Amino acid sequence: MGAAQIIGYGVQFDAGGRVLLLRRRAAAPPWAGAWWLPGSVTPRDEEPDETVPRVFASLLRQRATVGYLETVSGPDPQSGRHTVHNGYRVLSCKALEGQPEDERNEFDAAEWHEPAAALAVLPAEQGALLRAAIEQAELGIEPEPIAPLDDLFDEGAEPAAHGLSGRERALLDLALKLGAGTGDPAAACREASAAGLSGADVEFAVRRAAALGAMRTMSGSDETGDRR
Repeated sequence: MGAAQIIGYGVQFDAGGRVLLLRRRAAAPPWAGAWWLPGSVTPRDEEPDETVPRVFASLLRQRATVGYLETVSGPDPQSGRHTVHNGYRVLSCKALEGQPEDERNEFDAAEWHEPAAALAVLPAEQGALLRAAIEQAELGIEPEPIAPLDDLFDEGAEPAAHGLSGRERALLDLALKLGAGTGDPAAACREASAAGLSGADVEFAVRRAAALGAMRTMSGSDETGDRR
């Protein structure tokens, strides 16, 4: 049996308490024509927390801030493959410029549904995630926002660490350490892996470290030029 499939879904409510659903295209089996929560399969090179923001950005042209909701898992009814369904509350959205990516868009309609109507049409696992979100909303609970990884770095400046999760703090420490050119890069990456960062996390930190290093080099050159 192959590795488990991971899918991320976003639960977004409007001011009236309705939930956003997307309709899968007739030519997008399985579940052709079905209403789904906005979501997608999480690729191997993507962190689960990044899937829903990617979907909102590419398909809906919205910059979404999300918070973790709940995870349910079980065999896919179509293929029998073990599938992990990660749910996220969409806490806020900001419009982005540009047009949706129609080429990869598996959905052809977006509509707001009353929660009861949405529960009647959603697959069981997505229904469980929606019920969890409804319960949270009724109790006045709002999950902690997850900061996009790129937001840890603002134009090469070192952001404040206040409010960062353990994973975000470890990513920031690794990138800054590598970007400063101090210590053994291989040892730093091993320490980060031992601290629980995934391979994708480490690769992200390495890319950001390279950018930080380049920015600092440019800054140093500018300062040298100013002194001449």
